[in-house]
Amino acid sequence: MPRGKRVGSKTPTADYDAVPRQIDIDKVSDEEIQDIVISANLTPRKCLGFKTPFQATLKELGKDVQIRFA
Repeated sequence: MPRGKRVGSKTPTADYDAVPRQIDIDKVSDEEIQDIVISANLTPRKCLGFKTPFQATLKELGKDVQIRFA
């Protein structure tokens, strides 16, 4: 699938996928960078047992959380 915003996608990665690979970081606002970081950390990973990096980190710290999207 080509990179870009998925039409009708409800996944948190929809905005993350729309970010081009080569970008002038000086032209990106702190808020936009934070949105990309949050989207990336809320994306489940197969290598983490379909947990998000955020969930996997908290589990290592002895916390268990569930993430739900409305």
